[in-house]
Amino acid sequence: MRSPNFTHHVGYLEEEAIHSCSEFLEELDKGNIENIPAPAISIDCLQLSAETMLRDVVMVIKADEFHHHDANHFASVSIYLL
Repeated sequence: MRSPNFTHHVGYLEEEAIHSCSEFLEELDKGNIENIPAPAISIDCLQLSAETMLRDVVMVIKADEFHHHDANHFASVSIYLL
């Protein structure tokens, strides 16, 4: 069984990842970072199409981190409900 404190802290780590992705997306949208074609490793790992761009990869990662955030915060609270 996972420790409630551990899952709680991991949830905050996921929040930071979401924030970092948001900042990266802002920089892409401002043109400060070039929206290049996605690296092959991202396409393979995330099972994306060959036409995927860097912004798309960041959006997929952000959504995944958001899911982890919710799951970890839920786990940290739900253990107390048992």
